[in-house]
Amino acid sequence: MKRTGWLLILGVLLMVAGLEIAFHWLLGRGEFPALLAIYLDRGNSGKAFNAGIVDNLAPAAFVGWISGWVGYPRWSPRTLAGGAVGLALFVAALVPVYRILIGPEHFAIVWGAPKSFGQEVSFHVYDVFTALLAGGAFTHGGYVFRRDWKRPKS
Repeated sequence: MKRTGWLLILGVLLMVAGLEIAFHWLLGRGEFPALLAIYLDRGNSGKAFNAGIVDNLAPAAFVGWISGWVGYPRWSPRTLAGGAVGLALFVAALVPVYRILIGPEHFAIVWGAPKSFGQEVSFHVYDVFTALLAGGAFTHGGYVFRRDWKRPKS
């Protein structure tokens, strides 16, 4: 197994983490109130859709696509599945950092304010689950797309 694939995935993870941390740091400084309002908007459904996309789904989908693309000729389905779980854990592990960067009052608007340790654990399990859904689907998509792209045309 070549190490360059894992190095590329690691680089993409670091890039995503850097972009997410920079974005939330800017939101937390309060210099972009319109952007913060869009991020905190709960819409008609009462759910923080925009924040969920930015914090969880988009990073998981992007890293998942790259993971599947890189993994096509090299990795077994078991390795890809393990990578998808790992990237979901990574994306969910960034969420507590956002509490520090945007402030606990803004964080509570988006992610809620758990009142017990059990609630906090269930919130993080939910973060991992949603990141795994997006990341896993895009990992599979990147893998299949590259496989079909490399397949000889008849």
